[in-house]
Amino acid sequence: TSVSILTSCADCPACWSNLLKLGILADCFRHLLEGADRHEAWRTRLVLRFAISASGSEEGRLAMIRSSLPSAHTSCSLSVVDILLRLVHSFGQDAGIRGDALLVLRNLAFQHEGMGHFIGVSDALEVLCEEALGKSNELIIFEVRCRTYAINALWALLHNSQKVIGFL
Repeated sequence: TSVSILTSCADCPACWSNLLKLGILADCFRHLLEGADRHEAWRTRLVLRFAISASGSEEGRLAMIRSSLPSAHTSCSLSVVDILLRLVHSFGQDAGIRGDALLVLRNLAFQHEGMGHFIGVSDALEVLCEEALGKSNELIIFEVRCRTYAINALWALLHNSQKVIGFL
């Protein structure tokens, strides 16, 4: 299956670079959406591993930012920011998956070309602020990780764009 291929290639930059060129991101986004809609943590974790690796390079970030997936519910398409925010919402009690999704969001926030996606998604900045403040007072490692990635993403967005200040 494509999930197995994504997982196998997650830690090999040459592999995921070639997969990006083949247009695998549509499958990646589709799997993330299905994982969120069906609350399939196993599938979501596997595909997020690929997304984390891909978002670690400029090539991967640009490919993710430039890709979208047609929405089943509306006439517009979903950006990677939309999809990752859906994961954060869907897996609200799973700090591991939330942290992985926030890590990809954090990486994308450092890419100047992605600013419009964060500003264009109505609750993106709100979700990052909520995650930065923390879901609970517990300082368990996964919650600290979520807070850290959200704070890093907000810092990158604020540093790279004056427009973000107006939205906060």
